[in-house]
Amino acid sequence: MHPLPHFGPHRRVRGDAYYELMDEFMSAIKARYGSTVLVHFEDMTCENTKQLAGVYRADFPCLANELSGTAAAVLAAVLTGIRRSHSASLADHTFMLSCDDETGPAVADLLAAAIAECCGGIAVDVKARIWLVDAHGLITRQRGDSSTLEWSKLPFCHSGAIAGDLLSAVQAVKPTVLIGLSPSGRPPFKFDRTVVEAVVRGCPTPIILPLSQGPDVEATPAEVVEWSQGAALTAADQQPPPVTAPDGSTVTPSMCSSVYIYPGVGLGVLLSSCTKLRDEQLIAAADAVSRLVSDAELASGRLLPPLSRIRSVASNVASVVAAKAYAGGYATALPKPRNMMEEVERQQYSSAYRRFR
Repeated sequence: MHPLPHFGPHRRVRGDAYYELMDEFMSAIKARYGSTVLVHFEDMTCENTKQLAGVYRADFPCLANELSGTAAAVLAAVLTGIRRSHSASLADHTFMLSCDDETGPAVADLLAAAIAECCGGIAVDVKARIWLVDAHGLITRQRGDSSTLEWSKLPFCHSGAIAGDLLSAVQAVKPTVLIGLSPSGRPPFKFDRTVVEAVVRGCPTPIILPLSQGPDVEATPAEVVEWSQGAALTAADQQPPPVTAPDGSTVTPSMCSSVYIYPGVGLGVLLSSCTKLRDEQLIAAADAVSRLVSDAELASGRLLPPLSRIRSVASNVASVVAAKAYAGGYATALPKPRNMMEEVERQQYSSAYRRFR
């Protein structure tokens, strides 16, 4: 056989044939490695990722990093931000997500689960505090229903005024947290000066996260800081430079990325040999990341720890992910370690090399 085999062009497999292939593959994984192998869905379309993770999450610990990893990172940033607003909990806030694919609903789902966990409610009830905006404006029952909207958006389709643009939506809902998530293309709307000023009028200390990827982002952290007169906390998908606020102070926005989440989640799953990866573990991971932001760092504008501490971040995330698995009874690596953090640090990979001379 030629060392570099040639493959002919053919159409991408889709539909039933695709899912039959994936089911055969997942069955082979389970037969070979059991139900504690971590399955990471990566670089697939958001639609396929969400469907596959939903189907197999009862059989394996499934991580869809582009959805659940991003959602946990956003939750971590929000948890840090509400400390500055001095509000009691997530339940005191109103969220608006501007999105063009499944990433927005995935983040909204985890936000709802976190709100329900902190206030003792159920996710169905608290979803009323979370609104979605797509290219056609605010998603409401007056605009569409199950025959015209994607199924993932339906839980966040509420009764409300028709708003065909982001400014009208902000004026109608008055969000305290505005998030932009369009990783696969151009965002539906820009977070321009009028939008940012409208958010600030409704909340004196909002959180505004323009997290779309690529050059066509909703706004830059510098623009958010300038237009909000330094009132808004912000972050970006890539590490932004420090920003000078209108009062002359220096703001240091964070990079909001799943890099804060998935390494620790993976280690926590491997350490505990858990059979599932549940929302409660992702919420605990987000909370662990948020708690690592000091008051001084928050005062400087950071919503997430500096990347120089990423190894410590991963250790803390792994510890709480494993602890949740043991507490929930779905960890199989027994007995449970007496000191979870020590066990995490013992198993954590080190890139140091021995010196032989």
